[in-house]
Amino acid sequence: MFYLALTFWLMIGLLEAYGIFKLFEGLVRPRWINLVLLPGTVIAETAHFLAALLTGAPVREAKLVSDEPVGQSDGGEPRGIPVLSPLLTALLPILAGLTVIYVLYADFDDRVVKAFASPLHPGQTLASQLTQELTWRLGGWFRMARDLAALVERLLDALIDSGRSGGWKSWAFVYLTACLAVRMVPLRGNLRGGMAAIVLVGLLAAGLGRLLERVDAGLHDAWPLLAYVIALLTLLLLVGLLVRGAVALAFVLADKPQPTRR
Repeated sequence: MFYLALTFWLMIGLLEAYGIFKLFEGLVRPRWINLVLLPGTVIAETAHFLAALLTGAPVREAKLVSDEPVGQSDGGEPRGIPVLSPLLTALLPILAGLTVIYVLYADFDDRVVKAFASPLHPGQTLASQLTQELTWRLGGWFRMARDLAALVERLLDALIDSGRSGGWKSWAFVYLTACLAVRMVPLRGNLRGGMAAIVLVGLLAAGLGRLLERVDAGLHDAWPLLAYVIALLTLLLLVGLLVRGAVALAFVLADKPQPTRR
């Protein structure tokens, strides 16, 4: 059940990243979003470049800054190895992003993720509220949604505490992990390739975890990091919804048609 929950939350993270990119690309050109997320863009496009080399797809498709809408192909006939090329193109950026996030988590003396492992009340930690056991009961899903809101609240508290203490490392960690998490979503190819890649990541994690106790222990120990990433993406998604709503309201009050980007 642990690895099923891991795959589920990674899938939620991918869909949230897709939603964040979609919300903001309706306001500004995608190239500006890529520039804001430059660290994640570099990692994702480098992984895309390597995937193209490994599968025989044209390497000229690798673009650092592009106005191509998220989740859409660049047109033309499929190139490279059928099935394998789109899967690897989506898989490598996800693996690269997750790996770099974990390295940052291991090396940075950040206070933000540590806040997700601090006691909420006796006998419970906030990180454990990102459930490791999925349920089919309707009440269980409402509890998961409530716990996710609690995770976002704890993230905001941790950010406020970091701002008061002047912890620049924590803010750098938040910025870098946000860039990496949002840019895990495949910009070329369709979203289905990214979702298939998440399932493959879950299967690989389950296989390695069952074979190697060290991997299994490491994944369990990193659960607060996953709770932090999901809370961060949820917060960014909420911010994106508020910004889009505010812009739409401004156009309504000004009695002007809201411009749309295709």
